[in-house]
Amino acid sequence: MASERILLTIDIGNTALKASVFEGERQVTSVVGTNMSAKEVGSLLDLYSIEGIICCRVGADKRGVIEDLRRDSDLPFMEVGPGTPVPISIEYDRTTLGNDRLAAAVGVAEPGGSSLIADTGTAVTLDLLRGMTYAGGNISPGLRLRFRSLNKFTALLPLTSPEGPAPLFGHDTDQAIRSGVVRGLAYEVEGTFRMARELEPDCRLVITGGDAPMLSRHLTLLNIPHTVDQTAVGRGLVRIFNYNYNDNDSDHNDSNE
Repeated sequence: MASERILLTIDIGNTALKASVFEGERQVTSVVGTNMSAKEVGSLLDLYSIEGIICCRVGADKRGVIEDLRRDSDLPFMEVGPGTPVPISIEYDRTTLGNDRLAAAVGVAEPGGSSLIADTGTAVTLDLLRGMTYAGGNISPGLRLRFRSLNKFTALLPLTSPEGPAPLFGHDTDQAIRSGVVRGLAYEVEGTFRMARELEPDCRLVITGGDAPMLSRHLTLLNIPHTVDQTAVGRGLVRIFNYNYNDNDSDHNDSNE
C-alpha cells in the first residue's frame, strides 16, 4: 500500500542536511550532518528497501547529493518545488514559500484542527495552519544568528553560547545576552501563539528544528503547552510523495517539479 511505502526523505537546510528513512509515516532512522556526501546518504539505500526518494532544499546542495541520487538511482524521485501538488491549500505566495516550511505544514496539518508551527533553525519560522489550509506565517532570525549579530554589529559585546545560565536578569554580560536572546525567542513564540489562539481558540503549538529542545525548556518554564515534533518535515515529505504517487490515482504524478 502507498501509505506503508519505505521512503528516503532528504531535507537540506541552511546549515545541515537531514536524511531520514520512513516506513509509512513512522521514522525508522535519521542522520544529520553539515557536510554529508551523496555516498553517505546513498548508503541508506543499501540498508533499507527504499521504494522512493523525496527531497526539499532551502540551502545550497554543496556536495551535489540531490543531483547524484537523481542520476544514480532508478527509484521514483521527487524534489519539492513551487509547482509540486500538495494535499493542503496554501494562502501564501508559493514562489516565496520555503519548501521545508511547506513540508512541515503538510506534516502537521490535520482536518478540523489548527496549529502554530515554530521551526527553530538558522531562521525561526512561525506558521499557522487552519485545518488543511496553510494560513501564512512569520520569519525572524534564529538563536545563533541573534548571538552572532550582537557580536558582529557591536564593538564590545562578546559572542555568547546559547548553553549556560539564563536567569530572568543576567548578572554579567554573557548571561545578559543569553537571557535576552533565548528568553526573547521564547517570549516571541509565546506572544505569537497567544495571538494565534485569539484567531483559532483550539490552536496547538508544535515545535521543531535544531533548537527545539532549548526552546521547549523555556516554554515549559513559561507554562506554555506545546509538543516537540522533530519528524514534521520528513512526515510532510512522505505525505507529499504519496499524494503524487498514489497507487489509485496518477493524476498528481509529477516528479520533475
